[in-house]
Amino acid sequence: SILGIDSSKGFGQAWDSFLRRICEREAGLENSSMDAETLRAVLERLADSVRSKSSGTGPITGNDLADAYTLETAQSAGEGVLAQLQRLPGLTQRDSEPGTRSFVDYDMLGALQGGAFARQVLTGFLNASLVPLSELSEKAVAMAGFVLREKQATPETLIGVAEQLQHRAQKDRVAPQLIADCVSVAIQMAIDMERDAIDFRGLLVDGASLGAISMEEICIAGIEFRNCSVREITFGDMSNSTGTFFSNCLITKVSGASNRAGLPQKIISEDCEIEAFDNIGTTRAVLQLPIDPRLKALITILRKLYRQAGAGRKFGAFNRGITRPEVLEYVEPVLDILQKNQFISIFNAVVHPVRKQTSRVERILSSPTLSEDKVVIETKALP
Repeated sequence: SILGIDSSKGFGQAWDSFLRRICEREAGLENSSMDAETLRAVLERLADSVRSKSSGTGPITGNDLADAYTLETAQSAGEGVLAQLQRLPGLTQRDSEPGTRSFVDYDMLGALQGGAFARQVLTGFLNASLVPLSELSEKAVAMAGFVLREKQATPETLIGVAEQLQHRAQKDRVAPQLIADCVSVAIQMAIDMERDAIDFRGLLVDGASLGAISMEEICIAGIEFRNCSVREITFGDMSNSTGTFFSNCLITKVSGASNRAGLPQKIISEDCEIEAFDNIGTTRAVLQLPIDPRLKALITILRKLYRQAGAGRKFGAFNRGITRPEVLEYVEPVLDILQKNQFISIFNAVVHPVRKQTSRVERILSSPTLSEDKVVIETKALP
């Protein structure tokens, strides 16, 4: 039944189905002492706990296993439960530390951490105590967004929770990183919901880590990032990037600008340290390339699906940011070519990438004008 899961519908939906079936299988074993819901809750709690450890995957001791069960059920772990905890799926023995375990698969770990984060959001982080050492991964963000949407939550749900956490930030060491994670999930949810803007109502993120922040697909307003480390910031049209401010931050990469002079100080202050710039990693940059408009449409679509975070894109999303009519007219024909060649699948009017084509996509994007891939040839032949 696991092989029947349609992964084209997005990471969150695929892994939610996968985890549910794994836990149902484990709970159905003859000597099982836990039901499927408890199994998943324990796995999610353990996955969340390793965010506070330097390896990010473990170690998990026998006491950690028993404590996770007790915290989820308010019961002590009996002999049968302890035996089942020792063989939880997704965990493997650590050679360097006998008797301890680690998560072995990063996709599964991200899915479990995203599920745990969503559960905590819905309870207002009432029992959060461990301080994460890094931000939620992109896969965890995708999973959290899926679970929250299934529970009828919105980006405003996360903004409200982040505001509550901000009141705790002065005396609670765990709050800053949780605020940052709420921001990441809220932005991704807003993008997935095809919103044009998101307003964080004056929120401050101070002393936390963040992954990729995209201001290419959405206008982000009402938020300041102070003393943070940020993996990547992506700009689209600089004139639309207002209401967001970075001060005294370490930014690994800025995409959409070629140098410091190209960044407005109203967004990124002079005291921010930026390690690298990338001026071709945005839709705006693609449109400025001296290549055929058919290829510009193809590159833009592949970038949105395969290089930007998210489960999929509605049809209208592929027109966003394309300001040139000679490129816009080829968006729909190129989508038809990609679907015919099984680069995309369409479900409920949402276009999803087919991940097994990722290596071909990367080869196309690395040299689109020289590529001899069938998709490129058919795109060039469009009338």
